[in-house]
Amino acid sequence: MPYRPSFAHVSLRGIGLSIAMATMVAGCSSASEGDIAVAAGAGGADGGSEAPKGATCELCGDASTTTTPTAPTTPVDEPDASPSRDASPDAPPASQDVCPAPHGVHAVGKTRYMHGVNLAWKNFGADFGGIPQWGQKSVSQDPEAFTAWMRTMKTSGANVVRWWVFPEMKGDGVAFDAFGVPTGISATLRADIQKALELANANDLRIVFTLYSFDGFRPTRTESAVVTHGLHDLVVDPAKRDALMTNVVSQVAFEVKNSPNRDRVVGWDLINEPEWAISGSDAYGDPQFDPMPDLQSVTHPQMEAFLKAMSAAVHGQSSAAVSVGSAGIKWAKAWSQVPQDFYQLHYYGWLYEYFNYKTVTPASVGLVGKPVVMGEFPWAGLPAVASRSYPAVSASQFMKDLWDAGYAGALGWDYSDWSPDTVKSFAASHPCETHY
Repeated sequence: MPYRPSFAHVSLRGIGLSIAMATMVAGCSSASEGDIAVAAGAGGADGGSEAPKGATCELCGDASTTTTPTAPTTPVDEPDASPSRDASPDAPPASQDVCPAPHGVHAVGKTRYMHGVNLAWKNFGADFGGIPQWGQKSVSQDPEAFTAWMRTMKTSGANVVRWWVFPEMKGDGVAFDAFGVPTGISATLRADIQKALELANANDLRIVFTLYSFDGFRPTRTESAVVTHGLHDLVVDPAKRDALMTNVVSQVAFEVKNSPNRDRVVGWDLINEPEWAISGSDAYGDPQFDPMPDLQSVTHPQMEAFLKAMSAAVHGQSSAAVSVGSAGIKWAKAWSQVPQDFYQLHYYGWLYEYFNYKTVTPASVGLVGKPVVMGEFPWAGLPAVASRSYPAVSASQFMKDLWDAGYAGALGWDYSDWSPDTVKSFAASHPCETHY
C-alpha cells in the first residue's frame, strides 16, 4: 500500500546510491523436478503519491467481553519436516503450455504474466480468522461477499489476486499464550484458507497470499476488547520467531498444501513493504531506511533473518513461488540474500520523481536472474513531475510499459478504487499469456 516518505527517502544521495547499483532483469530459474520454476523478467516501475496503505479499520462495535481462542500447546496438524516442492497433480505438462508469456512466473505447468489486482482485504486483519468482537466476518463466515468481488474481478479480466492474510495479528486467527508466544492457528483460520481457495477455483482466479505487512509492527495493544499482537518481539526474539514459523507460517502453508484447490496459490508474498519498519541501513549499499514513526522498528539484519526463516517455512510446505513485497526499487538490494523465486517491487509517485521507471530499471540496479512482478501501482496512474519534465502516465500506459520492459506481472492497488476497463483492456491484448 502506498506510503509518502519524507524527503530523506528521495535525497539526491539516495538516488546516486540506488542508480549506482545496477537493477534487475530477466532470468529464468528452474527448480528441481517437481519444483516450481520461475521464468525471467526484466523491470520497470510505477508511482502515485498517496498516504500509507496501512491499517485503518472502522470498529464495528465494542464487546463487553473478549473472546480468546483456546491456545493449543502444539500445532493441530504437524507439517512435514522435509520440504514439499511437488507440482500440483492437476498441472498439465510443460509441453502443453501453448502460449508462455515471454516474461512470467511459472506455476501449474505454465509460464504466465501475473495480471490482476490487489484485493488486499475486505476488513483489515479480519478476512482470515474474523474479529467477532467487532462484527467483522472472515471468508468462511461471509463467502457471498467475497464471491461477488471475485466474480467481478474475473469478468473484468483479472487473473491473479494479491490477498493479505495477517496485515496485523488480531482476531481469532492465531492463538497466543500468556507470554505472547504464538501457539497455533484456529479452526476458523483453517476454514478460511480452504474457503478462499474454493472461491478462487470457482471463479478461475489465482492467489498471491501476502502473509504480513509493515502495519504489524505497531505495538501490542488492546482496542475495544480485541488484542493486536505486534510483530516486533516475534522478529527480534529467536525463540518467539521460531514459534511463529512452526505454529503459524508452516501451518498456513500446510493448510494450502492439503487443499484440493492448492494449485490456486501461485505465489507467496512474505511481507508487504518491510522497509517502513526498519531503522538504519543494510549492508548492501542501499540508501538508509526511514521507518514510520508509529512503528516499532527493527534493524535490517533482524528483518532479514525473519524473512529467511519465513521463506524456509513456506518453501518447506508449498511449491508456489515466494517473494518479498518491496516498497520500491530504491532499496533494490535489501532482500537479495532472502531466498525468493521472483522479485516484487511497488511503485508510486514519489518513486517516479527520483527513480523514473524508464531509466532506473531492475536490470540497472542488479535485480537479475529472476522474474520481476510489479506488486502494486496506482490505478490513478502517475502524476506529472514538472520539475523534471516527466509527463503524467495513465495506468493503462504504465501497464503496457511494464510488459514491454520485460516485467513478469503487474497488480494494481487496489480493488476499492480499481479500473475494470483498464484491466479488461490489457487482458484482451494478451488473452492467453495472462491466464494460468
